[in-house]
Amino acid sequence: CYRCHRMENRGNTFAPDLSDLGSRGSAEAIVRSILHPSEVITEGFSQQIIGTESGDVHAGVVLEESAIEVKLALVSGKTVAIPKKDILERRTTKLSVMPGDFGKTMSPQQIADITAWLMSQKITGDRDGFSFRNAPNQLDIHFAGKRIATYLKKHDQLTRRSLVNVNTLTGIQVTRNFPPRLPEDRTVGYNREHGIDHPVMHPGIWIGFGDVHGNDYWRLQSKVIFDGFVHLPTGDKTSGSFTTRNRYMNRDGKQVVCTQITRYVFRRVKQGWLVNINAAFSSKDRDFYFGDQEESGLAVRVASPIRVQGGNGTILNDRGEKNGAQVWGKQAKWVDYAGVIDSRRVGVMVMPSPVNPRPSWLHARDYGVVVVNPFPKQPKERREPYVKTYVKKGERFTLSYGVLVHDTPADQSFNHRAVYNEFIESLQTRGTTSEDR
Repeated sequence: CYRCHRMENRGNTFAPDLSDLGSRGSAEAIVRSILHPSEVITEGFSQQIIGTESGDVHAGVVLEESAIEVKLALVSGKTVAIPKKDILERRTTKLSVMPGDFGKTMSPQQIADITAWLMSQKITGDRDGFSFRNAPNQLDIHFAGKRIATYLKKHDQLTRRSLVNVNTLTGIQVTRNFPPRLPEDRTVGYNREHGIDHPVMHPGIWIGFGDVHGNDYWRLQSKVIFDGFVHLPTGDKTSGSFTTRNRYMNRDGKQVVCTQITRYVFRRVKQGWLVNINAAFSSKDRDFYFGDQEESGLAVRVASPIRVQGGNGTILNDRGEKNGAQVWGKQAKWVDYAGVIDSRRVGVMVMPSPVNPRPSWLHARDYGVVVVNPFPKQPKERREPYVKTYVKKGERFTLSYGVLVHDTPADQSFNHRAVYNEFIESLQTRGTTSEDR
């Protein structure tokens, strides 16, 4: 199917995109399309046959056409560009490019299985604004038809949840590739793990903790399991949202340490897109605590081109201090990790909410990561906590952040203070909802 169709950002555009087929097709229509593909052909995908003066005959779907040439997608999955001056004959058929005997390659059960799977592929929201495509292991977040981020619900190696492969609205990726790729994601001076530091632990944008009641979720020694949506994804032209439930398991996976209910609210703003993240941690069964590990809080791993070390990026906090040497260990109202890609200044600005239990400090590294930590800074780094922040049974511990994925012309000034003030105003306007309590 990938030879012609597109699904989960893979494949070709030679035939209709199947990513949200469940939103616009019936099971009967899907089965008939497999068994009798020429009965109903989507507009623009009829097969054309072109004969040339050299005697060649090409059959396929027109991808592009100019005054000079016609570009065809062939049944083989390849493309061919045919100069118009060489065309001797051209006609449109009533046949689908999809082979008429395709259905014979599968058993009835296989056809039923692939139909059921295609029916599960649905997009919710506004196609001109925020929309979401839900799949078994991930939720793709779109704006105006373009994927801007993916929420990983399940992954074989990454055992805590994360937003990965985050893009600006113009399609520039601002977080490191997940999984990382060589040679672009090679870490300067790093010789382990094929030259890429923390290839799984640093996925994109995530909330993680080095110590929750003695369990290390940062280093993936204990698991955070996706336990479904509290509120299903929904979107309109200017905003979108969803709420997840995650279970923090102890190291042997037999006991739930606490539950995390997280509300994600996305908005289109002047500088790009903003997501407000509100995470509430609680347990109905027991008291639990957060240790003061430096690897705790909301974290960002930026795209390799905008790192400080090995790229052209800058880490900046609200006092104007820059890069790891100046901002590490300092409290901050906001931090921005940004640089220039394709003449655009792009980056990720993190703003901890002032209603968080305490001010945040920055664990920032020039190789590409910044962590906005809401717990006390250890006098000397160690795994065992100096300070424990306890949460009593039945109570909630809540952390809130605003994350701006920004994208502006490189020669245009960027007013961080105005962005932060707008974020604060949005919190006051929005108020506290029942989902935050």
